[in-house]
Amino acid sequence: MGKVGEETKQVEKEKSEEEDDQEMIRQEKLAEKRRQERIRQEEKAEKQRKERIKLLEKAEKERKEAAQRLEIEAFHDRVELEFKKRQHDKNSRLKTKQAIESMEKEL
Repeated sequence: MGKVGEETKQVEKEKSEEEDDQEMIRQEKLAEKRRQERIRQEEKAEKQRKERIKLLEKAEKERKEAAQRLEIEAFHDRVELEFKKRQHDKNSRLKTKQAIESMEKEL
């Protein structure tokens, strides 16, 4: 009976070691799964970061283009204003000249 008891203890010990090995394998698989998920999340975050950078660069380009358009419009407005001012001055001189001529005719 002692030999049977020793064999039973040996079988139980082997069974316990097998269960420990299985648990260790399960834990390693779980750790690997977590690692893979962390890598996937990091890659996703990096992709989002690159996309945000791309959008910021696009927005900056659009902002610069809008600023340039505004500068051009402002220049055109200044040119138009100057033209109107000169036209007004020319018309004023013409009216003054005509008024002088009219007064001279009356004299």
